[in-house]
Amino acid sequence: MQFNDKTVLIDTQGNASSAALLYGAAFDRAPDIGGLVNWTNVLDTGASLKFVADHFINSQEFIQNYGTTSSNVAFVTDLYENALHRAPDAPGLADWTEALDHNALNRAEVLIGFALSPENQNNHSDTFHHGLVLA
Repeated sequence: MQFNDKTVLIDTQGNASSAALLYGAAFDRAPDIGGLVNWTNVLDTGASLKFVADHFINSQEFIQNYGTTSSNVAFVTDLYENALHRAPDAPGLADWTEALDHNALNRAEVLIGFALSPENQNNHSDTFHHGLVLA
């Protein structure tokens, strides 16, 4: 829904909300309108969330923020801080890092795991319940 000064995301359970959660986990920020519309359209036309997560991880913004050579521990720690707004707990950090170290999951899949985690969704429940306001 577009107003004169703001846009409000109403699709709080579909591809738009998944893309918005992915933005927060990857970039520690709300999505910009153009980016959210673009990635929601990509998802709506059948692309997977992994496809979007791969693009986020390989984006200039992600690389500027985190570099290309961060360790798996640093990567997972960043996701805890971005998505869950807390330091990692020891068992969780060990589990996610081990999955990456043994190629059970790749970084895009871990990013999705954090973005769509019940804890992250709960952290945003008020936001999505009332609609996400975009500048």
